Amino acid sequence: MDTPSVIKKYLTKPVAILGSGSSGHAVEKLLQQLDAKWIVYDEKNDEHAKRVFDEKAAKEHSLVVCSPGFSAKHPWMIEAAKNNRLLIGELDFASIFWKGPMVAITGTNGKTTITQFLAFALKRSGVNAVAAGNIGFPLSNVFESGAQSNSVCICEVSSFQSETMRFFKCDALVWTNFDEDHLDRYATVDEYFLAKWKLLKHCTGRILLGQSVADHAQKMKLLLPENAEVFREEHLLDQRLVENSPFRTFPQSVNFQMIKQIWPLFKLPEDALYDAANNFSLPKYRLSKSSEIKNVQFWNDSKGTNFHATHAALQALEGDIYWIGGGYAKGGNVRNFAARIAKKIKAAYLIGANAEEIKSYLEEVKCPVRMFKTLDDAVYAAGQDALKSKGKKTKVVLLSPGFASFDMFKSYEHRGISYEKAVLSLNRYLQNNKIEQN
Repeated sequence: MDTPSVIKKYLTKPVAILGSGSSGHAVEKLLQQLDAKWIVYDEKNDEHAKRVFDEKAAKEHSLVVCSPGFSAKHPWMIEAAKNNRLLIGELDFASIFWKGPMVAITGTNGKTTITQFLAFALKRSGVNAVAAGNIGFPLSNVFESGAQSNSVCICEVSSFQSETMRFFKCDALVWTNFDEDHLDRYATVDEYFLAKWKLLKHCTGRILLGQSVADHAQKMKLLLPENAEVFREEHLLDQRLVENSPFRTFPQSVNFQMIKQIWPLFKLPEDALYDAANNFSLPKYRLSKSSEIKNVQFWNDSKGTNFHATHAALQALEGDIYWIGGGYAKGGNVRNFAARIAKKIKAAYLIGANAEEIKSYLEEVKCPVRMFKTLDDAVYAAGQDALKSKGKKTKVVLLSPGFASFDMFKSYEHRGISYEKAVLSLNRYLQNNKIEQN
């Protein structure tokens, strides 16, 4: 693999890799292809990594590549900057070596679905395409597959990745929406917005922004660049989508309308896009019905790790909703969140580290609420209450936590799997005990 001149001089010394998770390992693989040397620094995850990155360590390197989990306020990041090391993120580093077209996708919600769907639709149309970035497949891993100049990269970019960007370039950018999130990392909502806003400067072509993005930019008195256009976020029932297409219903219908706006860039027929949309399955643990027990629907939206996602899930569903939520708080106005969801739910069943806080705010607005130590207990209680309730409305048990999973689970995937297992256990219990629905 050829090494671009912009980075070549920084590889004469070993590269410092901060973090030995999936991003760190991906950087190692890329450096190995470049015949470069490196040293990994990690505080806890890797017994083979160095535990200390101080001034002495920083001076041993010209280039420091960090995993997304390292914020600019981390002592190691401050040390690297203080010693004038070139400090960039994994995605930014890998992008230097990418030679093919690049489409960046970001947003508070919807970015993973759009990233995976666009890659799926392009492949189905005979175009070499790869989905990478924040979806769980670091861009540094792409080069092992040999996908470069003849491939299109659909790259999901998080604020954690864009905040340190220097070299990344994309031919098009889709920014789906904006709402408060990650306030455990950013001091304010505006700081979070600016971390994503940096991406606009790295796009050489078309920029498509959701209305909520444009609204927040206006609030901050930021001018949109000339190559940016604003997409109105609204649900449209598209009759060309089959009944079981995930893009037929809200909120995925909004994502699909954005995708339709960007599709002409690929110079492919619109029929190919609809064919893909009618054959696409959502990534796991996005809002989807996982089971139905005695006419009670159980919906799994474990990926709903922020307020915006939970609001969207509640807006998409009809009937009496028995909501399971709570987890690791990332900041934000929990009181406003609780007041807003209380209007849409029949009762709340709370788990996780911030259950007590949510409970107090839901009680302020007279919403029935209980707390549970385990997800299994919450599912059992919500399911039983839904089964016993009367009335003709649809009964829905919804897991859409609104918060991160790390207080109780390894990931949102782990939480989603645990929810489905709990629903299965509830079903077995009902069958064994022959409990009937009122």
